[in-house]
Amino acid sequence: MSVLPSRPIKITAPHNAAQVDGQGTGRFPRRRMLTVLVAALLLGAIAAGVFVGRRPGPSERFQAAWTALERRDLNRAAAELRVLSRRPGFEAHAQLLRAGLALWSGDPESALQMIADFRPAGELRVPATMVAGESLYHLGRLDEAQTLFSRLAAEQPRLVAARRWRAAIAYDLGELREAIDELERLLELAPGDWAAHRMLGRIYQRDLHQYDPATRNLRLALEGNPPEGARQELLVALARSLIEQAHYERAVDVLESADDDVEVLSQRAECCWNLGRRGEARAILNRARNIDAESRDILMLESRWDLEENEPGAAIEKLREILDRDPHDFPCRYQIALAFQRLGDRAASRNELRRMQESRAFRDNLAELSVQVERLGDPAVREQIADLFRGAGMNEHSQTWRRHAAAARQAPATVKLGPDWGLEKEPAYRNR
Repeated sequence: MSVLPSRPIKITAPHNAAQVDGQGTGRFPRRRMLTVLVAALLLGAIAAGVFVGRRPGPSERFQAAWTALERRDLNRAAAELRVLSRRPGFEAHAQLLRAGLALWSGDPESALQMIADFRPAGELRVPATMVAGESLYHLGRLDEAQTLFSRLAAEQPRLVAARRWRAAIAYDLGELREAIDELERLLELAPGDWAAHRMLGRIYQRDLHQYDPATRNLRLALEGNPPEGARQELLVALARSLIEQAHYERAVDVLESADDDVEVLSQRAECCWNLGRRGEARAILNRARNIDAESRDILMLESRWDLEENEPGAAIEKLREILDRDPHDFPCRYQIALAFQRLGDRAASRNELRRMQESRAFRDNLAELSVQVERLGDPAVREQIADLFRGAGMNEHSQTWRRHAAAARQAPATVKLGPDWGLEKEPAYRNR
């Protein structure tokens, strides 16, 4: 921002000009003016030396580069690295920055290779452990990543980044209670952290179906000034949580702030229907259909309306359309079982309920095996997933997972960190 005034400043003489030079002339004597000019030049030279001529030292270069990496500004980090790599005695700093650039450019294996023999100490301790832990995470080696982040959190209990990663890994491993505990400790260190509230909201809503704490955390996430890209997702999640609690008017208020898409319009239509405004609900759903006529959200909602209006045949027709695309959509199976029951076809209803249970078991097994793949990277687990898909009649998916298993068996040995990597205790680097 310019510090220049918007228009010239008029400089006027003092009211008693004679007091300026003691002679009543109103002008500076030449000698005194020369002194003032010399002093101004000296001050300007000093200011230039302090604010312009001074170059950042190597440690400041490293800090600037690491901050750029945290913000995913890879170009700025690379520019700082080029300067730092020419400074003797800072080879380890430069190597760590190269590893960070590799990691956040999508090559965690190379990043891990660069720091496999690292002995992180001093100001490098925390960033080196972060690079190692995140590289292991992205390589699917969750147990090893968890060990590093747990060690760091134990040494530096106020380090927010370590808490965040411990929570993420615990969630990926299905350890929901541990993930919640970590997030609550994180919020003690960083009150108002929108991302922590978002993750808590997801866990309570999607995994535990506890909508009161889900609603509370999703509201707090929205109040924490999330980036624009996350705001829509949070609004939709909050509206869904309110709908599950039958707070339809409040859900409509939340959706007023969201951009219209199929999911938002479907939720708004659902609220209007439950508030008795059925004509408005159908009009809103027609707007959603203009965006995506084959949306599952639309078909599921209309099938429920059909059942409420005692038209089970129409509901079954719509539900069959969903099941043709995904035969293991078990909520849809349950809905179609209700439709057959309404028709009085108890045998068909029982059959759909049996298939619903099979589909739910299939989804649960698939989710558990997927976690094991992430955790262990075991080719045998990939074979189990292939068998699971084959048993479900999904042969194309089965063949894909068999190829994954074969590729895993042929993959070269991955970089290993020694058991004593990062064990040295050093003072805290800084809290992020």
